[in-house]
Amino acid sequence: MCHVSRPLHNRALTVTLLCVLAAACSRPDDTATLTPAGVTLRGVIDLRIGAIDVTGSDTLLFEDISGLTFDSAGNIFVSDAGANRIFRFSPLGALEAYAGQQGQGPGDLDRPCCIAFDSAGFLWVEEEGNRRYSEFRAGDGQLAFTRSLPMPVQPSGRRDRIAWAPQGELVHVSLVVSPTPPQFRIVRVFLDKNEKVSFSDTLPEPPMDSLRSATITTQRGGSSGLTEVAQPFGPRSLHAIGPDGSTASAVSSRYAVTIRNPNRGLSALVDQAMVGPDVSEPERRAASRMLAELTQRLGVPRSAVPFGVPDRKAPLQQLGFDLTGRLWVQRSVALHAPNIADIYTMGGESVGTAEWPASVRLVGWAIRGNTGLGVEADSLGRQQVVRLQFN
Repeated sequence: MCHVSRPLHNRALTVTLLCVLAAACSRPDDTATLTPAGVTLRGVIDLRIGAIDVTGSDTLLFEDISGLTFDSAGNIFVSDAGANRIFRFSPLGALEAYAGQQGQGPGDLDRPCCIAFDSAGFLWVEEEGNRRYSEFRAGDGQLAFTRSLPMPVQPSGRRDRIAWAPQGELVHVSLVVSPTPPQFRIVRVFLDKNEKVSFSDTLPEPPMDSLRSATITTQRGGSSGLTEVAQPFGPRSLHAIGPDGSTASAVSSRYAVTIRNPNRGLSALVDQAMVGPDVSEPERRAASRMLAELTQRLGVPRSAVPFGVPDRKAPLQQLGFDLTGRLWVQRSVALHAPNIADIYTMGGESVGTAEWPASVRLVGWAIRGNTGLGVEADSLGRQQVVRLQFN
């Protein structure tokens, strides 16, 4: 069955709008820089989108917000992997349309995650369940399905950004296992306009001894599998994919990030001397409990994971490119402390530092100019989309 959007201009919504400044509700500026180096801007929430009535009777909360983006007019787009839907909201938070339902047919969705606009203005949705990319026309307040593109190999499961190389190829990211020694590696595959693989490569990984993880072999139902377990707060391999296919990589235990252009040529290296904050006692207890529950679920003894919880966090939390190609290097912070990230150009020049509430998680690094989108959950786990203004 082919599905198109359901315009909902007259539908009642549960939306909280806090436009504290007139400029807060204006469209994002593609060319704006955040702030001069050495100055920290703080993200303030000026819009919340929460419970939405899309059925006419029952209130539906977001189940699993898996992707966020906005267009040049400031319209907000959300993918929900739990509800198998994508949504379009106006810059004021009004729900204009939604599309999708669980299934495999044209316009159906199965675990949609990352969403992004291509150069022609079409909205693309990565479907982890259907292993395909679906394209939607997002103009005139609607979401209309146009076509699907099958993935050449399985998705990475990391909810990486949908990106396009400078020649227009779609960049698909996959996670593969190297058998000897067992190791997970990230592979990029470029798809041309004829849906053919034009290029593929493996992103460089740091030496195994610089990481703190364990690859566990499990036996279930007569078959074996591999599960990689990373040390909580320990050294991890970090990767980010930019909107033009550029990449950034680092080991979280050291503030040293390599930025490469789409063809893997070295663009820049950003480096700072920094140590991470202490692991608090509540964090230590939660991480220890998680490791115990994980090994129990995998059916292996706790001794199969050769590490515990460190005293100090690695200095880096994650990496991400925003919608205009700036690299955000998010630092680790103390429990309940505001999030903080340093922002760089592709050439490694500092654009400034941004700080935002501890309760907000940036999904897909949907940031343009000084405006960004994130997800906030309450004590019951109910999710809301929030818009941030960095001032």
